[in-house]
Amino acid sequence: MFDRLSTMLNRNVAQSERASALARQLEGRGLSLVFEGTSLAVSFRVADGRITVDTRDAMARKAANNLLAGLRGQPLPDPVAPPA
Repeated sequence: MFDRLSTMLNRNVAQSERASALARQLEGRGLSLVFEGTSLAVSFRVADGRITVDTRDAMARKAANNLLAGLRGQPLPDPVAPPA
C-alpha cells in the first residue's frame, strides 16, 4: 500500500516543476505522522528528489541498521541527509 502511495507522489512530483523545486528544498528531511489511539505511524522522507513513505517499523529497522553501520565505522546504508 505504501509503495503505491510513494509511486503516486513521485509521479506527481516529476510532472510539476514547483513540486520538484520543493522536493529539492526538502532534501534529507522527513515528517512522521502518528495517528493517536492507533499503532499506525507513517513517515515521509525526501531523498534524491524522491519521496519515500514508510511505517514506524520500517523506519526503526533503518535507524538500527544505520546505528550498527556507524558503530562499525561503515557508511550509513540509509542516511537521513546525504553526505556533504
